[in-house]
Amino acid sequence: MEIDDIYKYYMYDLYRYLFSLSKNHHTAEDLVQETFYRTYLSLPEQNITNIKAWLFKVAYHTFIDDTRKNKKQIPNEEIERLKDKESSAWTPEEQTLQNEGFQQLIEMIHQLRPKHQHAVILCDLHELTYEEGAQIMELNINSFKSNLYRGRQALMNKLNERRDQDE
Repeated sequence: MEIDDIYKYYMYDLYRYLFSLSKNHHTAEDLVQETFYRTYLSLPEQNITNIKAWLFKVAYHTFIDDTRKNKKQIPNEEIERLKDKESSAWTPEEQTLQNEGFQQLIEMIHQLRPKHQHAVILCDLHELTYEEGAQIMELNINSFKSNLYRGRQALMNKLNERRDQDE
């Protein structure tokens, strides 16, 4: 598979993944470009059997490198601004029904511990297999499943707390 084909096929998946990690549109775009640059440089040297898992692993390491380099937290206002901008074509009722629950879920996921957060994002939002998630996070399969289980449990607790507060 050529780099152009890989880019066309996986660019949006990588963008969504990196946006869910960085919480910033511009950062996610930059990280996608950096991920594909690294892919372009190392693709000929690699013997890759699962391109999607390998790309997500490169993206994950690109995100970690960027986070270490910048050492800053991206404010949640960027998410709100993008949500308002992207959903302006819908009626207010449709916007509320479509985005409110999902947005709250994303915010709760970002309150989890980083390893739990990444495991939940990879498996539940991006629908990767346990093996692919473990490979991306460089964990053995049992450690990955443990992080995913703990992340899901913490997320369920947060959802139950939110529901109890709303009642």
